[in-house]
Amino acid sequence: MLGGYESDPLQVDATTLSPTFEMAELPLDIDVLRRLAASVADQFPIFQDSAIQIAEHRGGLPTLTTDDRYLVGPLPGVAGAWVMSGCCVGGLSASPALGEALAEWIVNGTSELDLSEISTARFVGREVDEAELRERCRRAYATHYRADRE
Repeated sequence: MLGGYESDPLQVDATTLSPTFEMAELPLDIDVLRRLAASVADQFPIFQDSAIQIAEHRGGLPTLTTDDRYLVGPLPGVAGAWVMSGCCVGGLSASPALGEALAEWIVNGTSELDLSEISTARFVGREVDEAELRERCRRAYATHYRADRE
């Protein structure tokens, strides 16, 4: 299995997707996998073997925030609505703890875990235009696992 985050991700405008949209409809670029394989060739030379067949090629729409941190808490302005998002692939491992903390917050009014750094409140009053929003999201995705995130 090989996967990763490319520096030039395809951006999808959700308003153009059909109501019956499925992930399988996303266009996939095999060159993305080839570039990723080349970037780890020293560590995994097997990925350069031309005899390897690609059994399955998948893509998806990750959930990232503009600051590339989780988004957890009450939805400002919508009474009774809570959100847990922005987990991207890390949600597979972080969601159980975040879900437990969110449930505790909903039931008890507070959580043992300090969720202030990933609170929904951090975006209140921070309006950005569409172009800036797209660029921030592109940058968050492109640098998600990079040590030099700038």
